[in-house]
Amino acid sequence: MQGKLRGLGNILLPCIRHTLMKSINFVIVGDYEIASELGKKGTTTDLSIYDRNTQDTIYTWTVPVTFPDKIQSLMQATNIAEYAILNVTKIDKYLVEQVLALDAVNFSEGFILHSYEIDEMKLKTLIKNTEISDFQFLDNIDQLKQQMSRLEPKSLEGQSIIPIDHAFNVKGVGTVLY
Repeated sequence: MQGKLRGLGNILLPCIRHTLMKSINFVIVGDYEIASELGKKGTTTDLSIYDRNTQDTIYTWTVPVTFPDKIQSLMQATNIAEYAILNVTKIDKYLVEQVLALDAVNFSEGFILHSYEIDEMKLKTLIKNTEISDFQFLDNIDQLKQQMSRLEPKSLEGQSIIPIDHAFNVKGVGTVLY
């Protein structure tokens, strides 16, 4: 029986890999109201998750809704994203904190949108000498959608690390980890 299962695994695994969809994760900082134009709202705690599926890609946008009250949500959202979207509607100390958070995580790819009231040269001066200085400036949400559709998921090479918060035994099941 084990041999049959092992043989079945050799057949199924390539099929599963072939049918997996791409997944691309973003963080939205600044004015995150654009998230509802990008995807459907899902789970909300300290972070809100928005998602949208296309034929071959799952897009996920994470928003740190408890920032600026909780800096942790900003750092959590930036750490789980592959790409960043900075949507600027005002230049203030909170914007600077968000730019520094993106810089601390070494974001090198992302997009910047800003309202008409924002002086683009002043914004470029603010982000100069940060990791996000090479972010692409876009004029509107339609350009953002178009640029996002061209992106590929980022993959990390090497071993995976899965943190384990709890472990316990369940009779008849075995050890459960989460």
